[in-house]
Amino acid sequence: MGEPTPTSKILVLMFTDLVDSSALKVTLGDRDYVRYIAQPHNEIFRQTVSRFPGAEENNFTGDGFLSTFERVSDAINAALLFHVALRTHGWQRDIPLTRIGIHLGESVLYEGADASQQLLASHAADMCARVMGMAVGGQTLLTRAAFDNGRQYIREHPTLECNEETPRLEWLAHGRYQFQGKAEPMEIFEVGAVGRAPLRAPEGSEKAARTVSPDEVQTSTERSAPVQDSSQLVARNETASLHEEPTPASNLPEEITSFVGREDEIEKIQELLQHTRLLTLTGVGGAGKTR
Repeated sequence: MGEPTPTSKILVLMFTDLVDSSALKVTLGDRDYVRYIAQPHNEIFRQTVSRFPGAEENNFTGDGFLSTFERVSDAINAALLFHVALRTHGWQRDIPLTRIGIHLGESVLYEGADASQQLLASHAADMCARVMGMAVGGQTLLTRAAFDNGRQYIREHPTLECNEETPRLEWLAHGRYQFQGKAEPMEIFEVGAVGRAPLRAPEGSEKAARTVSPDEVQTSTERSAPVQDSSQLVARNETASLHEEPTPASNLPEEITSFVGREDEIEKIQELLQHTRLLTLTGVGGAGKTR
């Protein structure tokens, strides 16, 4: 019997990282770090992710996780709840913070040494890690595809099981960043609880640098509240706020980016439409079906 053939599919990716874990190990010592920080942190994360059907832990980095989700909304809600769970846990030491990146992209899946273990190889996962690497503690950053898809379905912060009042949710556009390994800049966004999340533009990292400042983001491209002049620029605390919702012209998502790629698929669709009047497209959210 030959080796199983790797398969590729579009996945919702979420990378997490425990902030300043190296410093915590030095301060606490390895044993106390594991006992008081790492083990509770890992248990909280796995409990949070288990609430979402189809979500899988793909890789454990020692101080964080790479997980996949069936829906972008699930990944975003998991990130929001994970931040809350960390903040409200009864820590015996200082409250640890995590940073999170969420991205959507095609990935190759293949079996590990154990047939039940599914490994992932993906440039999209690398990009997700780099997006996460720009975040600070308590921050969740998103790429454009994750933002567009998630914001359509998430209108408020997920309900909290603790005694805290459910916070208001804020969506922010932070402008474009040039990442190593990408020919074109990528737009970066943030979602977080008002009064809890940083809600500020990332400064960049060794592998990413800002190319457009947040106050140069046009409201017409960020789905902000309608303005009389579509070229008007807005700034809110040095970043563009996307909290207010415009009145949609239809129930279809606004085309706010150019359509890139899928040339082969478009050609095949055009060919099939020569022979049928009805053609159904299937795929995960953000794949481009509506376009």
